[in-house]
Amino acid sequence: MRLKTKLVLAISGMVMALVVASSSIYVLQIVHQRVQDTYDNGDFVAHQIFFVTHEALEADLSSTQVDTSNPQAVREATEEILQTDPGLNSLMRKFQGRTRRQLSSAACHGLRPTQGL
Repeated sequence: MRLKTKLVLAISGMVMALVVASSSIYVLQIVHQRVQDTYDNGDFVAHQIFFVTHEALEADLSSTQVDTSNPQAVREATEEILQTDPGLNSLMRKFQGRTRRQLSSAACHGLRPTQGL
């Protein structure tokens, strides 16, 4: 092979390697940004759901007719409160357009007991 051909192949190879490396870095940055945005949205949704649920459940059950020593009665009262709370229902309708992945990550993230507001 002639020297000119070797130089053309070497330069073409280096340019190709540079293009592949740059493209890979760009794609990795885009994927990282999308994952971070999804996490941030899920975190926001989780905190909103937690806050609204916490507000709805702050009702004092001792003033109601619920037997607080019976776990099943407390569970049913909690379920009733959460199903009829207008703030929580409105929030859930608002987030209804979110993707299933965002809502599941929000629900899982929101249930961590060590995570505070």
